[in-house]
Amino acid sequence: MKFVKHIKKQEWGIGEIVETNGYKITIDFINAGVKLLNSKIAVLEEILDEGEITKYKEDRLLCTLNNKRTKKISIKENFPIEDLIQIFLSVYPKGFYDPNYIENERKYKENLINEFKINLSKEKLLQSIENKNYSELSEISKKLISASKNIHSIEKTNFRKAISKTENQEKFINSMYNLFYTDIKTEEERFIDFKDCLETINCSKWTIITYFMNMLNPDRYLFLKPKISKKSAEILAFDINYNMTPNWNTYFKFLKFAEISKKNIDILNPRDYIDVECFMWIIVKNLKKSKENS
Repeated sequence: MKFVKHIKKQEWGIGEIVETNGYKITIDFINAGVKLLNSKIAVLEEILDEGEITKYKEDRLLCTLNNKRTKKISIKENFPIEDLIQIFLSVYPKGFYDPNYIENERKYKENLINEFKINLSKEKLLQSIENKNYSELSEISKKLISASKNIHSIEKTNFRKAISKTENQEKFINSMYNLFYTDIKTEEERFIDFKDCLETINCSKWTIITYFMNMLNPDRYLFLKPKISKKSAEILAFDINYNMTPNWNTYFKFLKFAEISKKNIDILNPRDYIDVECFMWIIVKNLKKSKENS
């Protein structure tokens, strides 16, 4: 099965299967972009009509050409991965295991991850929900947000104000528990629920959403900081379909970009997405410096 339609989402149009992993299936729909679906739940109809398939390919090609015409890409910002690795090694000669890298880039993040895992564990979140006592973990969440070096002070302040309100605390704790510790819904649906929750309390920012995801599961998720994340994808000529409004399509593509990047820098033995994220940021920072000095 290569081309399909989602019976309950006809407006998505034809989709091409990109990847299957057990019951998880990744499909690129012509009208809705990339979707990660649960094949046990999604009702898919295989497309066999050659006319429909040809039309899909023509439409996809047209979209690609239009994007190329409108997208601003600097020719100087596409670099071979080997050159980027050398730039990283010029800063940290021993790579991700360089003592200065560990001290400057990784140590404080590891400490934060430990704080997250201890204070926002499945057991503690469940206990908070069962006892209907949300204030303690909400206070902890405010402190953990404040500890970030990469979230703007205005966004931190907005989050702290929002989560100080009793009516917002239950929503936030429940949505965080569902995102990380349940699998009743698909990953996409859980992401959307978490995003929607933060939207209702006026905190739906890429940095806030992905900070919690990254800190609680650095082996799966990484932090999306708009300017740096977009620039790192551009440097490696990868389109993450960025939108300033948090959405699953952009984040899913960003995760695919991170997965590919991790494989591309395998020679450096990255431990998790903390290392991948640091690699991206150091490359962007040093390319920017070299441009300013040229």
